[in-house]
Amino acid sequence: MMGFLGLGDQWASLLIVFPLLGAFLIPFVYAFVKNKKVSAWIAILTTGAGLIVAIDTLMKVLGGHTIEVIMGGYIPPMGINWRIDIWGALLTTLIYFIGFLATIYSMGYVKEDKWVQYFATMQVMIAGAVGVAMTGDLFNMFVFLEVASIAAYILVSTEAEASTLEASFKYLVLGSMATSFILLGIAILYGAYHTLNIYDIASKIGAHPMLDITAIALLLVGLGVEGAMFPLNSWLPDAHPSAPSPISAMLSGTLIKIGLVGIVRVLIIVKNTPYFDRILLILLVWGILTSLWGELSALRQKDVKRMLAHSSSAQMGYIVAALSTFTPIGIAAALMHMLVHALSKALLFMSTGSLIEGRHTRDIEGLKGSGRNLSGAMYAVGALSLMGLPPLPGFFSKFLILVSVYQKWGLTPVIFILLAAAVEIFYYLRLTAVLFDVGEKIKENGYILLSALLLGITVVVLGFMPHVLEHIATAGKDTLSSVLPYASLMPSGSFLIALGLLLGSAVICLIPGLRVVGILLGIGAGGYGVYTMLGATVPAVVSVLAYLAVFGVAFVHMQGDGKADGVKDALLFVAFASLLAVLNTSSMFVLLYFWELMSVMAFFMFLTESRRAMSGVYYSTMMTVLSYIFMVGIVALYVGTGSYAMSSLSYVFAAALVGVAMALKLGMFPLHVWAEYGYKEAHPVVAGYLSGAVSKVAFFLLFIAAAYATLPAKLNYILILLAGITVVWAGYRAIVADDLMGILAYSSISQMSYVLAGVLIGGAAMSGAWLHALGHAVFETGLFIVAYVILLIYGTTKIDELRGKGGVHPAIFYLAIVLFMSLAGVPPLSGFVSKWLMYQGALDGGFGIVAVLMMIGSAMSMMYGLRFIIALSGKPQKGGELSIVPLAIYSLITLGLGIYPWPFFEKLSTALAPFKVTVPLTWKELVLGTSGGGKYTALMIITLFVLSFILFLIFYGLSAPAERKGKVFRGGTFYEPTDENLPALSDMLWPMGHVGQYISYFDTWHQGVAFLTQTVADVLRGVYTGYLPDYALYVSITLAVVLKLAHI
Repeated sequence: MMGFLGLGDQWASLLIVFPLLGAFLIPFVYAFVKNKKVSAWIAILTTGAGLIVAIDTLMKVLGGHTIEVIMGGYIPPMGINWRIDIWGALLTTLIYFIGFLATIYSMGYVKEDKWVQYFATMQVMIAGAVGVAMTGDLFNMFVFLEVASIAAYILVSTEAEASTLEASFKYLVLGSMATSFILLGIAILYGAYHTLNIYDIASKIGAHPMLDITAIALLLVGLGVEGAMFPLNSWLPDAHPSAPSPISAMLSGTLIKIGLVGIVRVLIIVKNTPYFDRILLILLVWGILTSLWGELSALRQKDVKRMLAHSSSAQMGYIVAALSTFTPIGIAAALMHMLVHALSKALLFMSTGSLIEGRHTRDIEGLKGSGRNLSGAMYAVGALSLMGLPPLPGFFSKFLILVSVYQKWGLTPVIFILLAAAVEIFYYLRLTAVLFDVGEKIKENGYILLSALLLGITVVVLGFMPHVLEHIATAGKDTLSSVLPYASLMPSGSFLIALGLLLGSAVICLIPGLRVVGILLGIGAGGYGVYTMLGATVPAVVSVLAYLAVFGVAFVHMQGDGKADGVKDALLFVAFASLLAVLNTSSMFVLLYFWELMSVMAFFMFLTESRRAMSGVYYSTMMTVLSYIFMVGIVALYVGTGSYAMSSLSYVFAAALVGVAMALKLGMFPLHVWAEYGYKEAHPVVAGYLSGAVSKVAFFLLFIAAAYATLPAKLNYILILLAGITVVWAGYRAIVADDLMGILAYSSISQMSYVLAGVLIGGAAMSGAWLHALGHAVFETGLFIVAYVILLIYGTTKIDELRGKGGVHPAIFYLAIVLFMSLAGVPPLSGFVSKWLMYQGALDGGFGIVAVLMMIGSAMSMMYGLRFIIALSGKPQKGGELSIVPLAIYSLITLGLGIYPWPFFEKLSTALAPFKVTVPLTWKELVLGTSGGGKYTALMIITLFVLSFILFLIFYGLSAPAERKGKVFRGGTFYEPTDENLPALSDMLWPMGHVGQYISYFDTWHQGVAFLTQTVADVLRGVYTGYLPDYALYVSITLAVVLKLAHI
């Protein structure tokens, strides 16, 4: 096949000629012209010409043609030849492309007095690297490797400082040892088989096993040094920081890849030997060790270039792990990630090089705040790509690596790969947070920006054109459509229009003066997106729940608080577009892609405020670990069933992994630590979105996993029990929280644990779980909106700082009370109906202990709810009145569903019919169960609720007297509490009025009400001071266990 230039195979020799010609012309022309700028332009012309021929050559190879060029008229195996397959063609193209951009970059980075020597040496390095990539002869490979290495040693020491000379010398010593090993291995093979041609050796090898193994071991060790494989990579972290940034980009992006291509040549040689599988196993272990060591070493670095150097070593480990499968998918994964890493890491070195040049330091802390510019944006593109996050190409290559390794080697190596990747996520996000912090702006050079921008655009374009990645990775065969069904990522019809409108509104939010218009358009576009999905389906129901939350937080944020408002709004609408895409697909691959994209948007929401940036790092790292569990489930689904269809989740192992991942996302004990950094530390608008919308998607996925697969009974029971414990534990954390956001963070986890338990229990509890999910979308989001109002008015959500001044508009205050009453399960609100059904389902299903834990959780929710409300009970202040609209809508929804839930249940019944879930459609079914009464009556449910509530208060009250110290705020004043002046309930709820007094006018109630209000006030005093003794919680749980053992 002819390339676009129409050149024959022999013209591929120009790929060696051009850089050698440049290396000659640069000093020759300078000797006459005496203008150093001419040397740069000669380098650009020769590298640019080589790039054109390289692309032409790659196109020929992608057309199914292996290029073979005979040198000197002697045919192989006697003569030296170029043999350009997909590995050689791709690497050659990368060498020229990155070399071309590095040449432009160098014009703004390297001092002009060094240009002649610098550019001439760079041309020699390019020639050597291209020669290694193209040769079909082992000795030729050795010669060109020496050429490239010697040039690299010189370029590393460009600055001629003590540190750079030391790094260059270390590189020289290790590199010389490597090439010595390679030469010795080649000599052994030549002595055994009398040929140096790679493919000729491959056809003869096996006659001398001991010599073969010795030679292969020597070759792999030498190539391992060149490829920065552990423990042979000690030269890398010194060479990268010492070299100029464009040379670092070349070293990491292309030069270490020649070691990888050399390993591929070795595998070709030994492919048909009996010890081939053992060599592959060695490569797997070697790759995993390299990735783990590289990532852990990068984590420890304070020098940004050393961090990137260790990261390069880790990426080589991932590629070698994929290569160890030597399957079509594994080879494609290795090729794809070689391409992705070359471009992305070169981009990282170029972008951080710009920041280093601006701040004159490589220290990570010294670069703080330097990334709020184009260089910082390009860094983010490169980092996100290497982290394997959409919409960038690293997502596809890393996913393919996991599939190939899982298929060949099973689950264990996949776990180690993901452990390494989790470390990578953390240090890249940490650096991102540092760069995007507030700091002094830097001056950016035009040449540097141009190079980084062209490279960044290439990375982004490849992310949106995965078919190009597939075409290259499969050498033009395009055989990955089943494992990478990227075509299904593109929605169609009216839903595509809705997503387009959402993205358009996000752009409008960024335009100064049009932010409010963008928000209103986004709210409308989101509503239209939900409308396109309406129908009697589960995703349609979930989309409505999520939209209720997004509508509220977007609406109230129109008033803004001056903290990157437009950016936050834009990210919110992009995230919601991704959320709808998650719900609008039946492909688990597509679902994973957009789930990851939601996570990316959440991280950047944190970055909009520098004080929350590190919390975003911790939150996003934990969420990525969760996503990895999810991803393993999707990989297992494909490997186990050959399909990504949701209906394939009947494959239990995959469904279990998806379910566990989503249970963690919902905050199941004991892995709910992310709540500290997610809900609590996030901006209330962001937290409201995460709690009200994203958690509903997690609930949806958990439901799907539970509906399609029958989980092992023991696993199911453990998850249900953990959900019940989480209800109580998160409730306890909410009670003792010192911040309104902390209360809501753990309240959200506690309430969604009800939902989690209900889904897993099934029966009536399943119906209650769905209603509670809807209720959670409104009452929890509404309370985060109230916290936003507090932040808007007072600049804090700390309870201690709000005492005596935390007042809000009376309408906001009373609507907050309604929402908290629903959260606690007080009739006639929806929370009462949903919790009733979950208690009923738990008891009918034989989960009495979980039912009691739920009831205790409801009692606790009253306590932390009152703490929240009391914090709002100062003198009313103006501000946040816009929030009255969504709060009123939310209150009406929870009240309406509490009084008349049947419209919701009718829709739910139709949506859940395919999953054989029975939903109560009459009051009798609601009160007594759909079976007409069931094992437990409503009286038993009420008895257990009252018993658990009273006993919990007693245990808590016993501990309260020991803590009666310190001032307490009541009715606008502070006072010292004593046994004689403990406040009545009506006083604690100021400014609601003396409700207790009105009730006490009825003489028959007077004694009882007075006693009850005093007792509750005694408990509230302890709640208000944030003290809840552990033993009270433990005694309550012990009681629950006793009830379970007694079969009550």
